[in-house]
Amino acid sequence: MKNLLKPLLATAVASCLFGISSEAAAGPLDFDRNSFFILSAERMFGFNYSSTKTEETAGNTTTTTTDASTGIGLLSPSGGNPFSTPSLGLHYSVIPALTVGASLGLTRISTSTTSEQGGTKVETEGDPTTTILFAPRVGYIFGFTNAVYLWARGGISYYRSSTSSEETVGNNKTTTESTNSGLALSLDPMLVITPVNRFGITLGPVFDIGLSGADKTETNSGSTTTTTERDVKTSNYGLQFGILGYL
Repeated sequence: MKNLLKPLLATAVASCLFGISSEAAAGPLDFDRNSFFILSAERMFGFNYSSTKTEETAGNTTTTTTDASTGIGLLSPSGGNPFSTPSLGLHYSVIPALTVGASLGLTRISTSTTSEQGGTKVETEGDPTTTILFAPRVGYIFGFTNAVYLWARGGISYYRSSTSSEETVGNNKTTTESTNSGLALSLDPMLVITPVNRFGITLGPVFDIGLSGADKTETNSGSTTTTTERDVKTSNYGLQFGILGYL
């Protein structure tokens, strides 16, 4: 697995550590009583349950299938669930306690299969799948103590995944391109624990309620092109961990 997000997450951690080292010089900064920027690394690790409903129409017949999966992910989408893609967020408190912002996630995952045929080991490399997640949010911060807060947030989440493959048999080459996208209404209230000034650990439930989506596969073989389109609606529920820094 190749995860393009790991260098960005390292940058986020470094920024948080820089904020910690500046604490003494900057003085106290309550998480809910000042206007500041928040740099967050979100959905870094957690447990997720996802459900995908697919509808495909052929002529006058509509076929509906529902797939469900659970998984635990560390710096990668758990069980291939796009809404659990780790992301970097930038938020700003327009007034004390009220925040607006968005997060962006990017992963690129490759798969491989190993089998044995007649005593011969056969390895097949799958084509990488690239997923982009964009999640704008509005939030409000409630302070319980000077170290524990509730960051209630809501908004929408949009993802788009794409992959392509190419197979050549003799003189015939077949290429396949697949794209999958989805939109969800998202709620992710986070408990924020700030053990030191300017740094916080986040923990909380996530609710991504699927609104719409589409799955499209296009296959080109010689002069023949076949296109398959399906309606897809994915929902995701889970428990996620992350970190943030604010200044």
